[in-house]
Amino acid sequence: MPAADPRAAAPSSGANGPQAPPGSPSGSDRRLVAALAVTQTIGIGVATISVLLITYLIHLGHAPLPAASVAGLLGVLSVTGRLITTGLQRRLPAALIAAVIFALQAVAALLLPLIGASAAGAVGAVLLFGLGFGVGTIIKPHLLTERYGTTAYASLSGRLALPVTLAKAAAPAAALALAHTAGYGWVMIGVTLACLIAAVSLTLYHRLSFRQASNQ
Repeated sequence: MPAADPRAAAPSSGANGPQAPPGSPSGSDRRLVAALAVTQTIGIGVATISVLLITYLIHLGHAPLPAASVAGLLGVLSVTGRLITTGLQRRLPAALIAAVIFALQAVAALLLPLIGASAAGAVGAVLLFGLGFGVGTIIKPHLLTERYGTTAYASLSGRLALPVTLAKAAAPAAALALAHTAGYGWVMIGVTLACLIAAVSLTLYHRLSFRQASNQ
C-alpha cells in the first residue's frame, strides 16, 4: 500500500499563515475601520452643541426662555435626517449621504456665530444642525454590519465605543473651559472642525471601500 502523502494530510493554512476569522478586518481593511472611527468626531460636535447651545444663545443676546425654545428645535429635524439617510440608501451610498449631512452641520455651526443673534438666524442654524442629530448613531452600525456582517459587528463596535464615549463625555466640559478663556467663537470653530473631519472621513471610507470592491 503506498504511503499517504503528508502534504495531503496537513491542513492548509494559506500562503500567509492562519486565516483571520470571517468578518475580521485585516490589512487594508484596518484603514476602513480607522476612517470609520475618525467619523465619530461628529459625536463630539453634537455633544458640545447639546450641552452649550442654550448658554451660547443667551450669550448672543437671546432671553433664557426663547433660547431654550430655539434649542428645543434641535430634535425637530433629527427624525427627518434619519429618514433621509434611510430613504436615499437605495440610490446612494450611505457613507456619502451621511458625509453630506455632517458637512451641512459644519455649515450650521459656522453660521451660528454670524447669524445667531437674530431669532430667524438662530432658528435656521439650529434646524440645519439638527438635521444630523441621530445620523451618526445609525450610520456606524449600518456600515460595520454591511461590510463585516453581524458576527464581527459586536467586536468592532465595542472597540470603537470606549474612546468615543470618553471623548463625548469630556467634550462639553472642555468646550465650556474654552468658551470662558477664548470665547464661544472658538467653540463653534471646534464644532465645525469636528463635523468636517467626520464628513471627510466618511468620504474617505467610501473611496477605500469602493476601491477594494473594484479590485476584487
